[in-house]
Amino acid sequence: MALLRTLWQWLRNLEYFPLIDHRLFKKTIPNIIQESTKMPPNKRSGNMDPRLALALSEIDAIVQATPNLTLDEDYLPGFPGGTNTALFGHLNDKSIVFKYFHNKDRKDHEEKVLNLFQKTGYVPQLYPIKNDSVLIIERLPGLPFFMVEENISLDEWEGLFNQLGQVLAEIVKIAPGADLAIPGRQNLPREPGFDYKFYCTANLETFFDTVIEISAGVLETCDLPHQSLLEKSLNDLRTNRDAILAYPSFIFLDDFHYSNIIAQDSTLQGFIDLEMSRYSNEVLVLGSVMASVIPSQLERWSWIKTGYEAIRENRLDPETIYLSEIVAPFNRWIRFMWYWGCDEVPDWVKEKNLRMSVIQDIKDVVNIIESLRAIS
Repeated sequence: MALLRTLWQWLRNLEYFPLIDHRLFKKTIPNIIQESTKMPPNKRSGNMDPRLALALSEIDAIVQATPNLTLDEDYLPGFPGGTNTALFGHLNDKSIVFKYFHNKDRKDHEEKVLNLFQKTGYVPQLYPIKNDSVLIIERLPGLPFFMVEENISLDEWEGLFNQLGQVLAEIVKIAPGADLAIPGRQNLPREPGFDYKFYCTANLETFFDTVIEISAGVLETCDLPHQSLLEKSLNDLRTNRDAILAYPSFIFLDDFHYSNIIAQDSTLQGFIDLEMSRYSNEVLVLGSVMASVIPSQLERWSWIKTGYEAIRENRLDPETIYLSEIVAPFNRWIRFMWYWGCDEVPDWVKEKNLRMSVIQDIKDVVNIIESLRAIS
């Protein structure tokens, strides 16, 4: 419990992750934290969350039908989020995760991406136990990346980011190309809410142009905080559109943040939570890395860049770095499009004041890029 108290205190310190939607951490951390606590007996009472009850019911049935498969009763219960619930277990004495999906499209997409990325060696093994709602996945040993720092030396911490750069470069080299992907939705329905199929399956050109078009429409009709900064960032994306999209597109792990990267001591183990994977390209990948840097440790980018270039076997050219800087806020512009591009938003967007927080996120990324330029 001391670990959990420390973790949540850490999460409240915004210096550590001002650039990332905090809901992602609150959803993901309980699902992947490696220390476990005894599940209270009343968790299987009639008072449990109905989504958790549904997940347990389905998982119990799989366990009963599968030899040598068990559900751990000693674990931190998975948070029954809006998209999935993850619980722990064992298959033939190997640690696994039961990932129950509340939406079949997400389950099918993650299964497809896991299969595509098995050859990289940096995603969990997918076990061939078929179910319409549940994936059974290898549980990578270790802890979320951001929880490892306090347990290793500075040299080892730098080495982890160097490894991350190497792994990203290796994945970019062999990431599944567009020819391997099932064609998906290429138009965004003009209705409120997040369209998962469009997000994950539209080709990169269509997706990029849609984000720019809808976001530009918002800026033309609204007077928002940091308006001039927003207009410049979006104009930079629009002006450099052709150069950005000239880089080959591929399927990539879009939900890139440090709770979805697992490390054991000073060794990177791999990436989890692939349900948000979509089309990307090299400059978008590098831009996401830049956007993940924190003000108090700007050197993370140079650590990652060193590892990346070692695998690439040549230095990143100035144009690639410049375009990566331009697209660094793009993931925040995606959320801007969803939050601001319709008249009505879901209650959870209003409750969390996410329209305003995404504006601050864009500003924070722009400031990070300026800081990186100043020390380069």
